[in-house]
Amino acid sequence: MFATYVIRTGDPVRSLAVPLDGVVREGDGSNTVWVTNDRRKFTQRIVKIGMQSGGYRQILEGLQPGELVATDGAVFLSNMVLIGQAGG
Repeated sequence: MFATYVIRTGDPVRSLAVPLDGVVREGDGSNTVWVTNDRRKFTQRIVKIGMQSGGYRQILEGLQPGELVATDGAVFLSNMVLIGQAGG
């Protein structure tokens, strides 16, 4: 036997979300995204995350609507920062 069901926990809430690959969990446990204005320079931003659904992660704090976020390669940007800190 199979069943289909929906569990409602409250009213739907609209919020920001980014693809899972856009959120990087850092070594200290924080979660970051890489924000850009010109698609050439990126700034790392700490965010507070919420639920995960459909390949997206809810962003509760740290990001504004309309900001551009790196998704593909975000983890590599974080790794480059680590390499830069270790080398210099």
